[in-house]
Amino acid sequence: MDKKCHSDENKKWSALDSSNPHPSFKNASVSEAAAQESKTYQISEESITIVDSADVEVTTTDTKAALSIQAALQAAIVVIISISIADSE
Repeated sequence: MDKKCHSDENKKWSALDSSNPHPSFKNASVSEAAAQESKTYQISEESITIVDSADVEVTTTDTKAALSIQAALQAAIVVIISISIADSE
C-alpha cells in the first residue's frame, strides 16, 4: 500500500525535485515565443592631411572590428539576462 503524506497537487514546484514537473508543462495551452533583433550601423571617415613635411609615417587604426565585437558582446549579454529573467519567473 502506497502512503503519501502530502497531496501532489498541493506540492510546490522545485527545480531540484524531478518527481514534480514544472506547472507550465501540465498546461497544454501555455506557449513560449521570443524574438530578438540586433542592428549595428558603422560609418567611419578619415582624412589625414600632411603639409610641408618630409619623412613622416602615419599609422591609423580602424576601430570597426572592435565596435563589432562590442556590439556582439552586448547582444549576448542581453540574451543571457533575458533568459535568466525568464527562468526566474
